[in-house]
Amino acid sequence: MRDRPYRQHDPIAATARSLPGQWVLVGDYTGRGSAMVMAQKIRSGQFVAYQPGAAYETEVRGVRELRPEVWVRYVGVPAEEAGL
Repeated sequence: MRDRPYRQHDPIAATARSLPGQWVLVGDYTGRGSAMVMAQKIRSGQFVAYQPGAAYETEVRGVRELRPEVWVRYVGVPAEEAGL
């Protein structure tokens, strides 16, 4: 059985897009490694909700605690990707 239920990222990404520059909690994870992997996947746009890659920044907070948290903020599409 899975330790964590599947997390729906669409509403989290939508909230971040509606609050540009503000940090939004993605969730807590079972360990530092899983939190770091999730943060990297978000930054690189591996989830459709967080595309295009580089439109979101991530932070892992509380890495010394039992359940580190992943936070995300929308920073927009880089000018070169937007065709500017």
